[in-house]
Amino acid sequence: MDIRFGTDGWRGVIARDFTFFNLARVATAYGRYLLAKGGKTVVVGYDTRFQARAFAEEAAGVLAGLGLKAYLLQDPHPTPMLSFAVRHLGADGGLMLTASHNPPQYLGVKLKGPYGGSALPEEVKGVEALLPEAPSEARGRAEPLEVRTAYYEHLKGLLDLEALSRFPGVLYHDAMGGAGDSHLSAFLRHAGLALEVRELHNVPHPLFYGVNPEPLPKNLKTLLAVMGPEEAPTFAVVTDGDADRIAAVLPGGRFFNPHQVFAVLLRH
Repeated sequence: MDIRFGTDGWRGVIARDFTFFNLARVATAYGRYLLAKGGKTVVVGYDTRFQARAFAEEAAGVLAGLGLKAYLLQDPHPTPMLSFAVRHLGADGGLMLTASHNPPQYLGVKLKGPYGGSALPEEVKGVEALLPEAPSEARGRAEPLEVRTAYYEHLKGLLDLEALSRFPGVLYHDAMGGAGDSHLSAFLRHAGLALEVRELHNVPHPLFYGVNPEPLPKNLKTLLAVMGPEEAPTFAVVTDGDADRIAAVLPGGRFFNPHQVFAVLLRH
């Protein structure tokens, strides 16, 4: 099968395109690319999709088998947490098993550079050029990794905790069954903030409760119904399948897409 990376990675239908064999080919190419650049360390993460943990273990095993120090996050984590882990460890790259906001039957790979962000186009081309017909057969052992506490501490340094502590309303969070699950409420507890958080679809679900995990009104019928009778300053946030995309819903069901959210943040 011909594998081509598109916008922020490669993805395919599970068991048809996205197989253990094809994933191992991608991991082999990525590992060889990192080694050729003098890389030594890589972090692997995964979201809540079907078999994502098993696929992540396979990718990490391939990378370790090539001679890299491979770390594997132990639970479904948001993609931004993988990016943080790469920088926190000073790793040379990261590999995230996710199909982001795509339908449940898909799974994919996002590659991260040592800076934590998406691999640059020239880096992706370099990996594509190394894709083998068959993957490396060697498998190694990945080291388990947990970065929740370090990530939450990092967030505390970026946010105005005093302003958050004065928020008088209720905050809803719809994780859509994705990797955002209960991270918002967990962070608030870690930071000692007594905000009232009401969670929807916060239990990881490989079918995302019957919708595509993309924060669009057509996929948020429950949340829109809940927010209809609410009054300001109560509001809701929504995260997509791998929690690297956010939208908001205001009282009355007014929807803000990710672009609008960032426009408001930039303005204020």
